[in-house]
Amino acid sequence: MTDSELLIECKKGLNIPVASTAFDNILNQKLFAVKGYMQGAGVSDSIMESDLAVAVVVLAVGDLWNVNSGETKFSPILLNLLSQLVIKSSLLGVTFSPVDGAIAVSVNVEPTLTFDKRITDYEVSIVEYEDSDVVIPTTVTLNVTGKVITISPDSNLDAAKKYAIIIESAIAYNGPELNRTVTSFTTN
Repeated sequence: MTDSELLIECKKGLNIPVASTAFDNILNQKLFAVKGYMQGAGVSDSIMESDLAVAVVVLAVGDLWNVNSGETKFSPILLNLLSQLVIKSSLLGVTFSPVDGAIAVSVNVEPTLTFDKRITDYEVSIVEYEDSDVVIPTTVTLNVTGKVITISPDSNLDAAKKYAIIIESAIAYNGPELNRTVTSFTTN
């Protein structure tokens, strides 16, 4: 969300008419301070874009709006929500394509794993779901962003068979790890 959009959300939260510019300078100063405070606390850039982070920014600006001169005081709920954002920032998230439980997946699928942070080390494989000792030969590549792994089977998968994608481990550049994670799909 842009600073202009955050300013509008803060005005709404403080019941200030959106069209009014009377308080824009002071609100922008408070927005700048709140965003810096949140980033300093450990909220990642990607989490700063979440709906919860926007709500926390609006709440924090409201807290700063309602303090006496020379006083800085955040509400307890703001501090609790901020803690949640910091914890969420420290976790490594991944989305799968095909999604977990997908059916009628093409036999020539090249699954992708998209991480929310750049990863530096990983171990992934595709196995037969019913017999995980049967590892499918693949070529695994990490794209230039360091966030997307593509798993390319050396040949087409068998039709009408369930497979599992196993992430044994993934380690992000800034430290968060993802331990054994399994997702599955069935070919058509």
